[in-house]
Amino acid sequence: MRQTELRGYLPALRRWWPEVVASALIAGVAAALIAGALPKTYEARSQLLVGPVNATADGQRAAATLARTYAELIVSESFLDAAVNELQLSQTPEQLTELVRASGSNTTRFVVILAEQDTPEKAAELANFLADRLIAAVAGGLADSPDGAVSVIDRAAPPTEASGPGISLLALAGAMAGGLGALLLAMAAEYFGDGVRDGNDIADAAGRPLLGTVDMNVRTTRYGAAVPDKLELRRIASAMLLDPDGWPRSVAVVPIDTHDGSTLTMELARALTEFGKRVTVVHDEPEAIDESEAIDEPEAIVGASGNLAGSPNIVGTQLSAHSAFSKDKALAVVANLLNDADVVLVASPSLVTSPHGLIWSSVVDSTILSAYQRGATRKAVLHATEALVAAGATIDGVVMVKGRAA
Repeated sequence: MRQTELRGYLPALRRWWPEVVASALIAGVAAALIAGALPKTYEARSQLLVGPVNATADGQRAAATLARTYAELIVSESFLDAAVNELQLSQTPEQLTELVRASGSNTTRFVVILAEQDTPEKAAELANFLADRLIAAVAGGLADSPDGAVSVIDRAAPPTEASGPGISLLALAGAMAGGLGALLLAMAAEYFGDGVRDGNDIADAAGRPLLGTVDMNVRTTRYGAAVPDKLELRRIASAMLLDPDGWPRSVAVVPIDTHDGSTLTMELARALTEFGKRVTVVHDEPEAIDESEAIDEPEAIVGASGNLAGSPNIVGTQLSAHSAFSKDKALAVVANLLNDADVVLVASPSLVTSPHGLIWSSVVDSTILSAYQRGATRKAVLHATEALVAAGATIDGVVMVKGRAA
């Protein structure tokens, strides 16, 4: 059998990508809606120059120092209180400190005023008011020399667009944050969780290749009966027959959990007969029966021709709860059936309900693990694999069963 390995987080990403994408879309839409509902703010900009344009070196140094002082003066309480009163703003001076910023450059001697308001006109009016008030304060005696004079370079004009990131940018940021958050949660769930989500999980835990994932209820007939995934079963059967190492003639299908693997085994047998193989199925039923019906040897309870496509031989085995089912008996059953069959498939009981699976797997040439998608865990797969290997089994692959647990 070909051995495959799945490393890294690619299997997890493949399982979780719908949730990650959905989370990103939801977060992006939510961010866009919130951004659209928030009140818009507009930012106006006014630029002033401290000192004359052609100042001496000493004058430039003095003006540079004053530029920083003027910037602090613009956002002072007296300036902001005057703006609130004269412009009849709805904010308090304390609130206005969050909406007005001023900076003074010691290199260019520029003083820049940035004012935010809920309308473009109010923002420009506030920026220009503060600039004019600074000029008036300087002209009133706060500057004793021309080096401290202030002139307007650019008066604030009403902005045409709202300030801050646009809705599209916020939506993109929200989508990225939502997707990243979902991805981190998915990785945490993968790291701390133990549940099996797909066949790759089983293959990873067992250290064996995934033969296929069979949906036992891919559709239903008009009478409501479940129809397994025939195409996937034929693919598995074809891989068994075309394996370059030669597929073993006796195979046990061993469920690791509580699902019944007999349906999977029978459908796989039918798929093999479609390739012209004579197939016999051993159906192990270890349930207790009345002592009056107790038997010490496996008993053939149903027989059918295996020469016709889709009609494998079926041999059932029943043992009393007090009967000893040994490795020698199982080996004798398989050897006897191989006289008239190309392939013998053993529908083993679940490992959690009977030890027969360990016995059958130790006498056949190959063992296939099967697990039901719902309820299986990586730990259970690992423990089942270790138990079978300890019993002498050769595990050549795993199959995941989806749909109804049959």
